[in-house]
This record gives sequence, structure tokens and C-alpha cells, in this order.
Amino acid sequence: MTQRFMRKTIVTCCFLVLTWHIGKCDIDTSVIFKNAQHAFQIQTQLPDSALNISYRVRAESLKINWERGVAYGSQRLGSIYQAKGQLDSAALYLNEAWQIRKTLKDHSGAAGTAGVLSSVYNKRGMTDSAMSLLIQKSKLAEKTQDTSLIISSYVDLGLLNLDYGYLDKSEFYLSKGLSLANNILNPHSLARVHSGYGAYYFNIRRYAQALVSYSKSLRLNKEMGNIHETALCNENIAVCYINMKQVDEALSYFIESMGIYTRLGFMEDLSVVQFNIGSTYNKLEQLDSAEYYLTNALALSQDQGDVEQSVSIYEVLADVAYKKGNYQQAFVYQQRFSVLSDSLLDANKVSSLAEMQTKYETEKKEQQIVLLDQENKTKAAQKKYLIAGTIALSLGLFVLGFYYVQRNRLAHRNELIAQQKIETLLDEQEIKTYNAMLEGQEEERLRISTDLHDRLGSMLSTIKLMFSSLGDKIDKAQEENKLQYEKATDLIDHACVEVRRISHNLGTGMVASFGLVKSLEELCDGLNQTGKIRCNFKSHKMDQNLPVHIEIEIYRIVQEAVNNTIKHAKASVIDIQINRLEDEINMHIEDNGTGFDLQAKKKSGGLGLVNLEKRAEKIGGTLHIDSYVGRGTTVILEVPIEKQHD
Repeated sequence: MTQRFMRKTIVTCCFLVLTWHIGKCDIDTSVIFKNAQHAFQIQTQLPDSALNISYRVRAESLKINWERGVAYGSQRLGSIYQAKGQLDSAALYLNEAWQIRKTLKDHSGAAGTAGVLSSVYNKRGMTDSAMSLLIQKSKLAEKTQDTSLIISSYVDLGLLNLDYGYLDKSEFYLSKGLSLANNILNPHSLARVHSGYGAYYFNIRRYAQALVSYSKSLRLNKEMGNIHETALCNENIAVCYINMKQVDEALSYFIESMGIYTRLGFMEDLSVVQFNIGSTYNKLEQLDSAEYYLTNALALSQDQGDVEQSVSIYEVLADVAYKKGNYQQAFVYQQRFSVLSDSLLDANKVSSLAEMQTKYETEKKEQQIVLLDQENKTKAAQKKYLIAGTIALSLGLFVLGFYYVQRNRLAHRNELIAQQKIETLLDEQEIKTYNAMLEGQEEERLRISTDLHDRLGSMLSTIKLMFSSLGDKIDKAQEENKLQYEKATDLIDHACVEVRRISHNLGTGMVASFGLVKSLEELCDGLNQTGKIRCNFKSHKMDQNLPVHIEIEIYRIVQEAVNNTIKHAKASVIDIQINRLEDEINMHIEDNGTGFDLQAKKKSGGLGLVNLEKRAEKIGGTLHIDSYVGRGTTVILEVPIEKQHD
């Protein structure tokens, strides 16, 4: 009776301690979640404030290892950077949110992330990746059985296919979305579908039908009180009227949008709509009104730092001044238009530098947050030690109470543990043997590479030098002998190039000497020097070297994928990107070649794909291949790595 009472008491104490600790975590995560919601609400009007809040959400979630919170923060950061046009940073954070949400099987959240990330890839010209993500979004939406989310995925697929020029597919997805929206009578979904149909009809120049669809979307958005969407619909309708040569009708819709943007305080949108109003008045030959609105739009665009918008405004202002007979002012506007156009080209050259500065400031802010929260972390650590001590004491009492009952089981368990240790030692020995074999293979490759380069290459160079000394004498010889001499010289040149190429291919010993990133840069530079294909290489957070055998296998995978592209894909561009995330290496290899039928290739048992997968398995990695006929190929390698602490 006493033993049973003791067991119940110990279990109850442990339960109470754990419940208190979990309750504390719930409080912390609820605060983080509220901050994430606040960042979402102010994202449009106060993007910089939303950015700082999102950094804090991500940093605080990382401290307590709350993956869902990290995904919230990364999602917001990616969305804000997308709106700012900083697409590399947007892709980095959205990929992090995408991976976490897939791991957590958060189908709804992952679908939302896939939609935004697809938009980023589309803007970067990675159209195949964008389409692949939208297809995955559609599958995730179907798993959630959320009809509104399914409709959203259909609309996104319809608009992306419209960008590709696939009109039949675009209409197919839009019609599926419209059918579902009519079944559930959801006004928000109906408004999105009608707006998508408006874009479809406008693209094929059926402006009257586009006007009908945009008008339906406008009516629904007004009924729901969606003010911003109402303004956007007004602008789309106005553009339809302009293409239908009904300029007076267009003007009234533009002016209504201007009023909405003024009330909301959306200065960027206000600048655009005032530019459209000024351009419309210019077409109507109402030049004073045109000049008034264009001047206002110019002031707003300059306040926003929108150089591209300012260029467009100066061009129309020059036309207005010319029509008014103010030729001197027209010349001034035209001159400013030319200067700003040139500055846009220069801005593109330094955009990568600005992106690097942003990433530096991002890391600096995260460090400041860690320093400010150091005191709280110390207190939290003390509490955790107290909780851990309490739990350890409780478990110790629990083990002591059941010691005599567990004696026989413990002896059996010790025997199993001893057997497992023996098996573990055997496995470790097998791994060491494999690594030694791998190192031996690489040393042999390096030796052969050195022999080819130093010995055979040196011999060929000497032969060429001797042939060169005969050049003057050949000029005096017969024409036939001279031709033979030139052919021999060409053959020696080709032999020298071939020796260097074989030496480079064999010599992945340079990976061990110079590291993976440097080796990949050399590989990419070699491709660019051929002049037949352009190779773009990017790396992120790859300052620390990986274990040599992992770097060599990654290099081999890239090398084999690139060789496959050169042999079969007929591509003109290859993009290679390697990123170091929290606990994995993420590698992307993408080309714009002919692509292939992945399923058919797997059924035929192609050795190339099998070799790539086996190399990935050797280092515990996962290989994904995404390819369609006519749309290029994307190879994604994910290799888990152990976290390193200073």
C-alpha cells in the first residue's frame, strides 16, 4: 500500500512540474504569435516597422526552439523583402518557412508560403520552379479541403500560365476556380476569380469582356468593404476604357481610385494613379490639367525615391510642354528624362551591393537583439536548471522505488546494450574503411592529374616549342610541307587543351586544398570561358568548410549534373546556388534547356539519375529532380549537417 502511494505521489509531482513549464512556454509563444500577426497587419503601411518586428519574432522563436514561430517570422520577412524588390533575401527566408512548414505538415501554411515563393521565382525568371511550387500549393490546398485556398491556387495557376502564354491552360484553371466559387458563393473567392478572368480577357485584347469581369470584381469588393482592392479594380477598368478609346470614361475611374489612395495614405499608388490621370488628360488635349496631375505625381514619386516612375513622368511632361509651345521647358524635361534613364542602368549595377549591405544589417540587428536579451536568457537558464533538477530528483526517486522489481530487466537490458555497442563499433569501422578508400581514390586521381599536367603537359609544350623553331624554315619549304606543319601544330594545341581538361576533371583534390566554393567558382568560370553557355554561381553562409568527403561528393554531383546539361539539354544558361541553412546544405542547379520526361527516364533505368542519387545517399543527403519537356531541369540537393558551436 505504501509503495503504491509513493508511486502516485512521485508521478503527480512530475506532472505538476511539467504542466507548469508547458504553460509558461504557451504564454511565451502566444506573445510571439501576436507580434507576428501585428507585423502582418502593418506590413503594407509601415514595412520597416513590420521588418523589425519580424526579425524579433524569428530570433525569439529560435531561442526557445519553436519551429512554428520561426516559420511565422521567416514568412513575414520573405513577404516584406518581396514587396521591397529584394528577391534574393525574400527567397532565402521564404525557403526556410517552406521547409519548416512542410516538416510540420502544416498544409495550409505551406500552401500560403508556396504561393508567395512562386511569385518571387517568377520575378527572378525561374519560371519552372515557380510553376512547380504552384502545383505543390494546389496539392496542399486539396489536402486541407479548404475550398477558398483551392480556388486561390487555381487562380494563381491561371495567371502564371497566362504569363507563359498558355491561354488554354490559363482558362482551364480559371474556369475550375469560378465553378468552385459559384458553388460556395464566397464573395472574396468570386472577386479574385473575376479579376483573374479580367486579366485573361485583357491579355487576348477582348477589352469589353475584360471590362465585364473587372466590373463584377469591383461590385463584390465594394460590398465586402475591401477598399484597396476596389481602387485596383477601378484602375483596371480605366485601362480597359482607354484601350476601347473611351478616354472620358477611364478618367472617372482613375479619379475615384485617387480619392481612395488619398484616404488610405498609399503614396506610391497615389503617384501611379495621378500619372495615369495626367496621361489621360494629355490624350484629351487638356494640357493644363495634364500638367497639374503630372507635377503632383512627380513630387510623390521623388518623395518615394521611385526613379523608374519619375522617368515615365518626365517623358509625358516633355510632351505636354511641347504641345503648349513651351519648347525650352520641354527640352529641360527631356534632358532630365535622359539623365534618369541612364541612372537606372547604373542602379542595376549596384543592386547586388545593396543586397549584401541589407544582409549585413540583418545579421547586425539579430546580434543586437541577442545582446539585449542576454539578461533574460540567464534568468531563464537558471529556471530551466531548477526545473531540470526537480525532474531529475523525481526520476531518481522513481527509479529507486522500482529498483528491486527492475533488477532482472536491467540485467537483460545491459546485455542488449553491450551487443549494440559491438555493432556500433563494427559500423564505425566500416565507415572508417569507406572513408579511407574514398581518400585513396581522391589521392590517386590527384596523382594522375599531376602526372598529366606536369609530365605529359610539359612534354607537349616542349614539342610545340621545337615545332615553333621550324616555322621560319617551313616558310621556305614547299606548300604541302607547310600545310602538314600547320596541321601538326594544331593537333599539339588540341592535345595541350585536352590534357589540361582531363587534369582538371580528375583533380578534385583541389576541393580538399581550396574548398568547395572555390572549386565550384572555378568550374563555373571554365564553362563561361567556352562562350557557348553562361554559368551563374551564388553561395550564402558558406564561410566554414564541410568535411572533405562531403565537399567532394557535392562537387561530383554538381559536375555530373552540369555534364548532363551540356550533353543533352541544349541549354544556354546554368544557375548554381549553394546555401548553408541552420542544419543543412541546400544546393540548386537549374538550366533553361529542353528538359525531359522524369518518369519515363526513371522507368528506363537511366544510369545518370541513379549515380546522382547514390552519391547523395553516401553523404546522407536527399536529391530532388524537377524537369518537364521544353521547360528545363532543376536539381535540388539537401544535405543535413551537424550544428557547430564555438
